[in-house]
Amino acid sequence: MGWQDRDYASEEAYGRTMGRKYALIPKNLSLSSLLIIINVVVFFLDSITTTPKHAPLFEWGSMWTPGVLHGQVWRLITSQYLHANTAHIFFNMLALHFLGRYLEQFWGKWKFFVFYTTCGLAGNIFYLLMNLIGWLPSRPAIGASGCLLGVLGACAVLFPGIRLIVFIFPMQIRTAAGLFLVYYVMNLLSRGWNAGGDAAHLAGLLVGCGYAFWSRRSHTIWNDGVRRIKVKVLHSPATPSASPHEKNAFDQDVDQILNKIKEHGVAGLTEEEKAILAEASRRRQDENGNELS
Repeated sequence: MGWQDRDYASEEAYGRTMGRKYALIPKNLSLSSLLIIINVVVFFLDSITTTPKHAPLFEWGSMWTPGVLHGQVWRLITSQYLHANTAHIFFNMLALHFLGRYLEQFWGKWKFFVFYTTCGLAGNIFYLLMNLIGWLPSRPAIGASGCLLGVLGACAVLFPGIRLIVFIFPMQIRTAAGLFLVYYVMNLLSRGWNAGGDAAHLAGLLVGCGYAFWSRRSHTIWNDGVRRIKVKVLHSPATPSASPHEKNAFDQDVDQILNKIKEHGVAGLTEEEKAILAEASRRRQDENGNELS
């Protein structure tokens, strides 16, 4: 199969959905749904194993700075799957249900999972730092809110057309993200109620926004680069002197280079690979030597 036949060589594969809802709905179980199921199952297990004197999952998995400093590093991850009460898990999973699919379809399941986990990890690490410098007291913390604020931030950057209902007020997702940002900063500075949780929220939100800005820039470079190659390569006959075997080998080289751009960006190309792309453009010139437009 030539690179022209790949899914990502069609314009439908990228670019058109930026800032808008996707028409594609996963037929199988999405990662967002799987994460919701895992969180609900853990919440149920926590509920049935907790007694007035003993909460084994909370004691083992909550984010607790002294425990992490003594080597219990799993708490940085496991705390993301524990929730304090029904309202806590309900609103977190509601946000994951409605916003997670945007990023999952945009990035793919694996990349979305790494992003989701990283945002929660960033929130826990920032909370740990606030404990270490003495700004916040060291208390056990749980919840996926750092992950979900990262998802919110990324969606605000990549899909600004989304509208949310915050409490009872409809607003653009970027407006909501901005309001949350201001509130978290103020509450953290004043060390108000749930300042530790808001430290995790703030870090998750900032990491989500920052990664989405970087991702959008990389996506634009990839998008523009492939479009230029498509315009110059796809729609004109090959150089007359090239044999079918040579043409097939050349197409395979272009295919591999485009795969490399997709994985690592244009900056990762060698001079030889750049020369191959330049040759691909040259070969697709029309008979008068004018490039297609």
